[in-house]
Amino acid sequence: MPVKQGKYTLSLPSAPSVAGYAAVVGKKEGEGPLGAGFDYVYDDAAAGQKSWEKAESTMHGDAVNRALTKAGVTADGVDVAFAGDLLDQCIGSSFALRDSGMPFVGLYGACSTMALSLAAAAVCVDARIADIAVASTSSHFCSAEKQFRMPLEYGGQRTPTAQWTATAAGACLVRAHGSAGVPVLSVTFGRGSRRHFESRFQGEDRQGDNRQDMRLRGQGRQQYGCCNGSRRRRDDSGFPERHGDEARGL
Repeated sequence: MPVKQGKYTLSLPSAPSVAGYAAVVGKKEGEGPLGAGFDYVYDDAAAGQKSWEKAESTMHGDAVNRALTKAGVTADGVDVAFAGDLLDQCIGSSFALRDSGMPFVGLYGACSTMALSLAAAAVCVDARIADIAVASTSSHFCSAEKQFRMPLEYGGQRTPTAQWTATAAGACLVRAHGSAGVPVLSVTFGRGSRRHFESRFQGEDRQGDNRQDMRLRGQGRQQYGCCNGSRRRRDDSGFPERHGDEARGL
């Protein structure tokens, strides 16, 4: 059973093991320095599908199936799957696994989803809630652009330093102690920023927070808003210049 150590860490005495793992990526990722380490590189970003979301779902399912095959396990033998992605309602992962028959737990941790799913799977196995658990995640540059920035169809110009979301999917299969593989000895869960929660939910500093976000947008910080394509001119404070009804507060 997991043992709490401090406020955020759980030690896992039974040391559940990562018995199988896989990663599949898009062409750009395959051309990078880690290209030789991936299980499969897709030359077609659409993965033979008619939408970017379906492409991401296909890659996600492929990564999970490859991890299962490496571990010598079928989908019927999986007790629970912890999976997530960057899309609304986790459609990339839920559609990927909906026909597998595996009990599904959808997670959203943004960039931390792989670590979050692996931690949850390991804790679940150590607590003997499950003997075999899957942890997986995925993202796709084109679906993420549509979700968070600008759909590619807009043809917005990208700055040289613009973020590029990975087109990739990864999966791990976690088994109980005694299985061959890499042991998970402990997990640490993070915490939210106190200032972030206070400003968002108490509403006291919401206006100030919004102003700070606007300043960061003006400096070209993509995580605070898209800086691709056309942009409105900004004044010295970093705020967009206002015109007409907007300037009058209407």
